[in-house]
Amino acid sequence: MISRIVDRWRAMRQAGDAQSSPAINSADRFQRRLTAIGEVILRHRWTPLLTVIATIIIHLLLREVVFPRHDPLDVATRACAAPGEWFDLATADVVDQSRLMREIAGRPIILLGKTGTADLDEGRWLGFSVAAIYSAHRNVVIALDGFPPSQQPVLDRWVQGEIEEADLISTLDWRAAYTLDPQSYVPLFRLARLYRVPLLAIGMDTVIAEHLLREDWASVPVLNGRRDRPVEPPEGYRRSLAALHLAEQLSEDEATRDRDVGRLIFSEELTPILVSDGFRRFMQARRAEDWLLAHRLIAARQRSGRPLVVGIIARNHLEYGWGVPSQLAAISPVSTAILLPFAGSGDCGLIRPGVADAVFILKPGPIASVSAALPRPEPIIGRVGGPAASKSAAP
Repeated sequence: MISRIVDRWRAMRQAGDAQSSPAINSADRFQRRLTAIGEVILRHRWTPLLTVIATIIIHLLLREVVFPRHDPLDVATRACAAPGEWFDLATADVVDQSRLMREIAGRPIILLGKTGTADLDEGRWLGFSVAAIYSAHRNVVIALDGFPPSQQPVLDRWVQGEIEEADLISTLDWRAAYTLDPQSYVPLFRLARLYRVPLLAIGMDTVIAEHLLREDWASVPVLNGRRDRPVEPPEGYRRSLAALHLAEQLSEDEATRDRDVGRLIFSEELTPILVSDGFRRFMQARRAEDWLLAHRLIAARQRSGRPLVVGIIARNHLEYGWGVPSQLAAISPVSTAILLPFAGSGDCGLIRPGVADAVFILKPGPIASVSAALPRPEPIIGRVGGPAASKSAAP
């Protein structure tokens, strides 16, 4: 069949060349030959079927290359079977750290999630991850969501070598403000001091928190030269937080709560929670905090030299791009990368395609999952003031 098409096209080409005059240039001759090829194809009776088959094959190939589909359970199982490795959720496979860092170092903002646990391995992961990013991009600043701007002078003195570790912890009034073991932040602090990487306090201030919670927008300072308001959180964000809130009411066991979240997120049982005043206030506070963090990340990016901003932010503010990333997208269309830590068994079930760009699997063992980092229904009011904040919240 194909040979007949080729033979017919050659015969038409020879006939066309025989009729050509010297005045016809090569461009015209090329156009005539293309037309002849099209006429041959269109005249053949198998053309419609071949066109359909070719279209289906091309569609399937492009879908697998551009939009690969992976079974969520298979992704979680494969990821958690590789502790100590980076796992690319787009390809559903282990990825080399050097390659990953080179790929994401060109983005203006990289967001590293943290849970509310005192697990020291997670603290080491934060430190080594920032070190890997720094090796790929030397102009870096580290933005910390757990510290309000009032503590910026302390962080500056530490980075400049003016105070020692014990003085840093005591000056931050760590043990009065936070329940996390300060050693979980020590690797990050030491890296910043060693390489003189600026540490930026981007957490919530008490005064701004009060204005935001009252929705007193006229009293909120102008941020990044604009006076805007937080966008509404995605529906998935609202339902996931409501499911967690309900799961906490149903069970005190952490493992049971984590299983219940997946079951409840699409359940009708969430309806009373979603419309309750307590949950509405909680979402209002969460939306305001996400918005303020997004603005301060953008402000960090606008510093002299336009550094790469590495944000250290609670994991539940980042998952699926719902919290801080959605507010970032509304304020400024900057490209971000989301990197999250997961335990090999403690919160393996929470790994799903789309939860982050890549995840790092810590050693197998129980690590408090996203639920530990989520505050209670009205969290922000008590935690944003720094040292006087509630001890139930982590930086």
